[in-house]
Amino acid sequence: MSVIVVGSLNTDVTIRAPRIPAPGETVLATGVVEEPGGKGANQAAAAATLGAQTFLVGAVGDDERGRAARAAVEDVGVRLDQLATVDAPTGAAYVTVDDRGENTIAVHPGANGLLHPDRVADALDRLAPVVSPGSVLVASLEVPVEAVAAAARIGRDHGWTVLLNPAPARPLDAELLALVDVLTPNETEARALGGPDALFGAGVGAIIATRGSDGCAMLRQDGSSERIAGLEARVVNTTGAGDVFTAALACALDDGMTLERAARFANAAGAIAVESASTRVPGLTRAEATARAEAARATR
Repeated sequence: MSVIVVGSLNTDVTIRAPRIPAPGETVLATGVVEEPGGKGANQAAAAATLGAQTFLVGAVGDDERGRAARAAVEDVGVRLDQLATVDAPTGAAYVTVDDRGENTIAVHPGANGLLHPDRVADALDRLAPVVSPGSVLVASLEVPVEAVAAAARIGRDHGWTVLLNPAPARPLDAELLALVDVLTPNETEARALGGPDALFGAGVGAIIATRGSDGCAMLRQDGSSERIAGLEARVVNTTGAGDVFTAALACALDDGMTLERAARFANAAGAIAVESASTRVPGLTRAEATARAEAARATR
C-alpha cells in the first residue's frame, strides 16, 4: 500500500539563538541555516525514509528554492508525479530555535497558496489506479483548507484512511472533520478546534494528541483513551518533530498496525526527530523507531 501526502513545500530559514526574542527585543543569533522544509514535504520525506511508497501532492515555484525542495524529497524516494510548478515563489518558513530546542515559526505560503481543490482532485484521481484501498492519505494546513477538504473527500471515495494534522491551527468546518479518520493535533491545536467532545461530535474517528516531551494521548469515538508516555531524548531541535510523528503514524497504519501500536511507533519516531538539528532526520529508520517503541513498551 502507500502513503499519499497533500501539503506544503517550503524553504526553512532557521536561526539559532540563545533564547526566543520577546516582542521588540533583538537577540544576537549564533547561526543560520537554509534548508528544504514545509509540513507536507517533511511528512513525505519521513514516510519515504521509513520505507513507505510515498506520493507528494503540492506546488512549488519555478525558482531555485523550488528546485531544491523538489530534489530534497525526490532524493529520499518520494514520488513527485503530481507535484505542480506554479507562477509564484516557493513557500518559505522563518524559524527561530533557542538553546532548549524550542522554536517559533512564521510561514509565507507562496506557491502553496495556489494548490487549488481542482488540482488536488485531479492529482489524486490520477494516483488512484496505483494506490490501493487501505492506503493512508495525510494532509496538513499550510495549504488552502479547500484543497485539504477536496483531498479528504477523494481519499474517502477511494477507501484511503484520512489522517489530518491540523497545523497551523485554524477553524475547520464539520463537513471536513466528518471525513477525518485520525486527527493529530498538539494540545494548543486541539483546544483551538473546540476540544475532543466537539471534534468527536463533528465526526472525527480518533484523535492522537501530541504532548511534546510528555508523549501523546489517544482518544477514540467510543470514549476510551490512553496516555502514552514520552521517551527520553536529548532535545536539539523540536522543529518538524510533529511532522515526523504524523508520518510515522501514517506508515504504521498503512502497515496495518492497531491505532495503539501505531501511536507508540510514532512516539518513538518523534523522540528520534528532536535529537536532530535538521527537520529532515538523518538517523530516522524504521528499525530504530521500532526498537525504541518496543523498549519503551517493555518498561511500562
